[in-house]
Amino acid sequence: MVSRQYAIAGLSFALTASVFLTSCAVPAYDEKMDNQLTELQQSMDAGLGAIQGYSLFYERLSKNTAAGKLALEKAREKCGFASSYSFYNDTEARINTLLVRLSVTPDVPQGPVNALTSLQKNFISLKDMHASHQPCLNSVNFIVKRKQLRGDFYPLYSYLLQTKVGVSDSQSAQRFYAP
Repeated sequence: MVSRQYAIAGLSFALTASVFLTSCAVPAYDEKMDNQLTELQQSMDAGLGAIQGYSLFYERLSKNTAAGKLALEKAREKCGFASSYSFYNDTEARINTLLVRLSVTPDVPQGPVNALTSLQKNFISLKDMHASHQPCLNSVNFIVKRKQLRGDFYPLYSYLLQTKVGVSDSQSAQRFYAP
């Protein structure tokens, strides 16, 4: 009879301990997500930088009365939304992939999911803004949006680095926010 009570008590303790440890669990570091996030940031920044450069070039050429008509047409074509359409769709698909991957990862605090959702919204906002400005979106708009998008990456990298080193305290989870 006594051994049965100890067995029940031991089982009860083990269940309580496992619930406690699970609630404090640190999500496992996801190297693939880290690599995909880095590749996404690099390709997004390079793509937006190129479009921004074409926009600036077009703005300068359109103010120069001596600029050749052919050069102005080429610049307009390069900075227009149509020439960037595949870049926007590819980048949006990469963001969606990361969002799904992060959303299904166990024990992920809501902050990194919110940050990635913010990145998605800000990117789509830029895409829509670019599509509605013809022939080109002003280069200043690209500068502002690129800074905003870069800011969305900080909490994501912070989260990944903390999972890599195994930070599990609740204060670190509170640092994640959606800008």
